[in-house]
Formats: sequence, C-alpha cells, structure tokens
Amino acid sequence: MPSANWLKRIKRYLPTPILKVARGAKLKSVGVFYNLTGHVPQWLKYADPQAYWEGRSLLAEDRATGAHSGKLTTAGRAFFLDELAREPFQSILDAGCGYAREMKPVCEKFRQAHVVGVDISFNMLRDAREYFPEATGWLVQASLTALPFPNKVFDAAFSTAVLQHIPVNDAKQAMREMARVTNSRILHREIYRKHIAMAGRKDLLERFDLAGHIFPNDYETAYKQMGHAIFRSEVLPPYQAQQRGPTEEMWYSFVVVRLKKP
Repeated sequence: MPSANWLKRIKRYLPTPILKVARGAKLKSVGVFYNLTGHVPQWLKYADPQAYWEGRSLLAEDRATGAHSGKLTTAGRAFFLDELAREPFQSILDAGCGYAREMKPVCEKFRQAHVVGVDISFNMLRDAREYFPEATGWLVQASLTALPFPNKVFDAAFSTAVLQHIPVNDAKQAMREMARVTNSRILHREIYRKHIAMAGRKDLLERFDLAGHIFPNDYETAYKQMGHAIFRSEVLPPYQAQQRGPTEEMWYSFVVVRLKKP
C-alpha cells in the first residue's frame, strides 16, 4: 500500500461525498432540451459546463454508448497501461473521471496505487460510485481549472476524452493545474485536431465541429511553453463507433508529457 504520509497529506483535501440535489432548478430548465432533442445541447459547454455534464449524466448518454466507450478503451488501453507501467507510482489523478470508466481498470491493474478521480459534475461522481463502489472515498467534485490539491502531490495524471470538450483558454489552465499537482508525467488520450489536420482529414474536422468537439487545443505547444517535454505524441489506431446515429470513424491521439523538475 502507499505510504501513510501520502494518505495523511492528501486526505484533508478530499471532502466527504454527500448526496444532494445537484442544482435542481437549473437542471430542470435544461431538462426541457433533453426531452425535446434527445441529447444535451452543445452550447452549454460554453454557457455552463457543469450543467452540461450534469445533464449528460441524467441522460445516461456516456454509459449508454457502450460500443463507443468500449472501442475507445480498446484502442488506447495497451498504449496507456504500458506507459503507466514504465515507472512505479503510488498516486495518480484521473482528471475528468466521469463515471469512472477509465479509473476502474487503472485501479484494478495497479492495486498498490491510490487513484483519485476529479469531475466537475456531482451526478457523474454519483454514477461513478455506483459503477465502481471501491472508488467512493477517492472522488472529488472540482473544476480542472482550479484543482483543490497541493503542488506535486500526485506521481502521475491522465485524461481521456476530457480536454477536447473544454474551450482553449480553460483547457490551457487545466493543463497548468494538472502539471502543478503532478510530479512526473501526464498522459492524455484526446481528439487532437492538429494530428487530424496533418493527415488531411477535413471531413473529420467538420464532423467533430458538428459533434461539439470544436476546441483546437494544442497539447504539445501548451506544455512546451510551460517548459515541459513531450515524450510521446501519436495517433491511436482509428476505429468505427456507433453512438446516437450511423457508424462513424473516430480518431484519438496519445500524448505523454514529461514534467520538468522544480
């Protein structure tokens, strides 16, 4: 098990989860859109990100699209777990953990590590407690732009299909915060528009725009400007996924950042 000192240091930053009605009035008004359209309106990502993700949970949209989730996991799992296994770690942050889809297999493979999940949505964290009860004590509701942790408390951090939903300036702040609380390395599995553009796939860029994956976050440049090094940056094998409509081609990239020492 990880050292008692690490547990003592981090425990005071983890509020005890308490079930509550998450922003009920606003969610009821937004719920009209869910009922009329069958999906969460994309403009909420700009107007109120928390309401957007609370709504995604109420709609059970992410857990319902099992084919998409499963193939995303399959496409990136070998790269992800192999990279994590390169160096020993005692603690890792799942930034934007959602219902714990990626947190669960990391906990199961690296049983000696503490995995802490953070998400802006209370409802998503409630779903995570149901999907992965063992994670209950290590789930924190917070924005990635203002993580409630001290500097360099995690050995590593990762995100999967999170930053692609965040406007550019907020995504840069989230990357700065992940680098601040992490000691060694950060792993991202995200839609990376730069890689898609380099491949000449304008059709994919246009479709991702319509799907709400509209933010051209440049992970490599952002981290290099902070003084960190890009250890790995590549496109994962594309795969076919069926979500709410017809089968579509999905492209994700894998970016590994080596953090500079203080």
